Amino acid sequence: MTTFAATFASSILTWKSKSTIFPVALFGTLAGFLTPGLAPAVYLGGFIGMTGLANFRTIKFLRATALSAVLLKCGVLAGFGGRLGFLAYLGVNFVI
Repeated sequence: MTTFAATFASSILTWKSKSTIFPVALFGTLAGFLTPGLAPAVYLGGFIGMTGLANFRTIKFLRATALSAVLLKCGVLAGFGGRLGFLAYLGVNFVI
């Protein structure tokens, strides 16, 4: 449950921000120091939020975040860097 909450919170905060790079860096760094186990979920949400402003209405954005969080929780390509970006890509492009 905490993975979903961290992904949703990060994606929504990044989505509503005028600047996307700073919030992702800030939230990811804080999560890395405070709760290292949730850092991948926070970064994943940030990546989705970067795309959300340009491409989504709210309901599709929430579904993309949910799909990506489920894939992360299931362990599909878990990890940092390109793998989290790829999970965000899957959520953004293959959501119904």
